[in-house]
Amino acid sequence: MNRTILSINVNRPMNYLLQTVLSKKYHFVSVSDVFFAMSSLRKNKDINLVIADIDNAEQDIWELIEHINTSKLYQTSIIVLCSENDAKIDAKMKELGLKNLVKKPFSPPELVKKIDEIMLTEVIHD
Repeated sequence: MNRTILSINVNRPMNYLLQTVLSKKYHFVSVSDVFFAMSSLRKNKDINLVIADIDNAEQDIWELIEHINTSKLYQTSIIVLCSENDAKIDAKMKELGLKNLVKKPFSPPELVKKIDEIMLTEVIHD
């Protein structure tokens, strides 16, 4: 079964890196903003994981993350990518009940390992 990952990232080089690393094991969809992310989520009900890069993103990315996390429409795990070590980000993650934070720079093999663990947990719970 080919699992699907949606990456929301305005940074094209980062999306290219993620696609290069993840498309070997997963179906990878990348979008540059919240509007296209919502469109992709509506069109593709089989998205298993969202990677949301909050660096350089607009505030509405947090609204989208909250919507995905609280909606019964989506059974989707979320990984938040960020480069800052900020108490506000940690507080927002805690407020939304999110546990998967990846700080940049990150090791691609470690990210793949984390994603594999999340995907395995989803398969077990399905």
